[in-house]
Amino acid sequence: MTETRHPLASADGKVMEAIRAASAPGKGHIDRAPFDEVLEQTPNATGVTYETGVGGGVQGVWCRPAGARKGAVILYLHGGAYVAGTARAFRHLAGHIASRGGTVAFVPDYRLAPEHRFPAPVEDARAVYRGLTEHGTSAIAIVGDSAGGGLALALLSIAQAEALAEGGLAPCAGAAMSPWVDLALAGSSLKDRGVADPFLTVDALTRAAEQYWLVLSSVGNLIVSTLLAVLGILMAPLPWAVVGAVLAAAVAFAVVLDVLKVPLFKRMKFS
Repeated sequence: MTETRHPLASADGKVMEAIRAASAPGKGHIDRAPFDEVLEQTPNATGVTYETGVGGGVQGVWCRPAGARKGAVILYLHGGAYVAGTARAFRHLAGHIASRGGTVAFVPDYRLAPEHRFPAPVEDARAVYRGLTEHGTSAIAIVGDSAGGGLALALLSIAQAEALAEGGLAPCAGAAMSPWVDLALAGSSLKDRGVADPFLTVDALTRAAEQYWLVLSSVGNLIVSTLLAVLGILMAPLPWAVVGAVLAAAVAFAVVLDVLKVPLFKRMKFS
């Protein structure tokens, strides 16, 4: 496996300094309204229109770039540590991905903890995927960030296994941006790089994990901690991308993929 680390550009460094300064007073607090306000500031993508809708019985937002390819959908699962985030707040971020991919994206409002613990988000993501396949979608890429990145990887595992077992549509690609794949919070980067994170702390993630999954001391259902769930992906190769991450856990996740001969990919391609 090849691990690539890109140096931080000076322009990006200045942006990160500004983000850290602005977020410092609220670091370690995952409050829904302020969280959404920050995401709402993402600039809109040129030529993308947005509309509320339903996928597989789950409410969400459609992001439709001009001239999008037919029959293909990006299923975007938003972040928020499983306790925050909305499709509306993430629509512009997903809109940029849709625009660059030339593909319609759907952002579902999957249920959140603590009102809805595991497996509610997984069930909702699975329902959306099935709903898309039942309505004639011919290519689905599953993408997510943070908790949504972990959820995306879990859904990729589930959807691929079900496609092999039942002969349905398998995902054509997957991308996880800074995925939360280790709900046990065992990765060394939580300590080594925790200060650098502008938003999260170990305590904040611990509270979120406890709200989402009550029994952290037990392995429980392997889908909860996607780092363990991937051990079940002994199946046909699937294109993946793991970008950024709670670093130690993501590197471990990528190593497991490498051992299982599941290739990483750099560009999303639709057949």
